[in-house]
Amino acid sequence: MEETEVRSVMDNQGTEPIIRLENVSKVYQMGRVEVPALRGVDLTIWPGELTAIVGASGSGKSTLMNVIGCLDLPTEGTYHLRDRDVTTYNDRQLSKLRGDGIGFVFQSYSLLTQYSALHNVQVPRYYATGRGDSRRAKELLAQVGLADRARHKPTELSGGEQQRVAVARALMNDPFLVLADEPTGNLDSASGQEVMDLLKELNRERGLTVLVVSHDPEVSSQARRVITLEDFPTLAERVARSPRRTRLTDISFYEARAQFEKEYLQALLQRCKYNISAASRMGEISRKSLHTKAVKYGLIEATEKTKEKVREAEPVLA
Repeated sequence: MEETEVRSVMDNQGTEPIIRLENVSKVYQMGRVEVPALRGVDLTIWPGELTAIVGASGSGKSTLMNVIGCLDLPTEGTYHLRDRDVTTYNDRQLSKLRGDGIGFVFQSYSLLTQYSALHNVQVPRYYATGRGDSRRAKELLAQVGLADRARHKPTELSGGEQQRVAVARALMNDPFLVLADEPTGNLDSASGQEVMDLLKELNRERGLTVLVVSHDPEVSSQARRVITLEDFPTLAERVARSPRRTRLTDISFYEARAQFEKEYLQALLQRCKYNISAASRMGEISRKSLHTKAVKYGLIEATEKTKEKVREAEPVLA
C-alpha cells in the first residue's frame, strides 16, 4: 500500500488516530474456494482528514471500506476505531457503532424509492431511536441545497440531487466519520464536482473525517491524502487460480437494501403501534404496498390469501 500527500495534512501531534488498522487481511470463503480480498494492510487515519483510497479494480478498495465501516470484520489483524478494538464487538455492538457514528454514501445512492427525500434522510434516526426527526432532516436538506425538494421521491430527482440526499442522510446522526464509496461514479462531471465540493466543505468547516474510495484521479486529487492499494489479481483471476471454480454472484447490495428497508418499516410500524393506515400516512407509502412488505419481512401476520399474494410478488420485491 502506497501513500501520497497531495496537500499538507493537519498537524495531528497530541491526538489519537480515529482509525488504526494493523496487518489486516480479509479472506472470503466461496464454497471450497478461499478468495483473498485484503492482505496485511496497515493504515492510520487521523481526525479531520480528507483521504482518498484508490487502486485498480479488484484491489480491495470496497472491502477495505466495508471493514473500516464495520460492515465486515477482518479475517486477521486488528482494527481500532476511536481506540476501540471493534474486532471484539458482536453484531449488535457493531450495528450501534455504525448507526451512531458512521455515515455512508454509496455510488448507487441506495435511497428507498417509495419514500420522499425527507423520509430517506431520517432513516438512520429511525434505526437509532425508533422515531424520525423531520426538523433536522429539513435542515440537512437545506444544507445540501435541496430544501425545495424535500417532498420529492428519488425517481423525481436527478442523479446529483439523489446523491446530495444520500449525503444529508449520512449526516443525520451527526457522525464522526463519513465513508463515501465511489460517490461520483454514477454522475456527470458537474454533478460529481458538486458532491465533492460538499464533502470538502464538511471536512473543512466541521472538521469531519471523510474517506473517499474512487478510481477517478479528478476526485482523488482533491483529497489531502491519497492511499493506493497495491494491485491484487482481479476476483475472476483469483477464483480461476483456485482448485475448484465457483460461480460468484454479488448479492450483498440487495441483501443490505432488504435489511435497510425491513428495519425502517419495523421502526415505522412500532411508532404507529402497528396501525397500517397511520404508518402508511407517516411513511408516505400506500397501504397495500406497506402491508405486503410487512408480511414479506415477517413484521405482521397474514391471511392465507395475503401469503399467496406475497409469494407471487416475491421476485418483484426482492
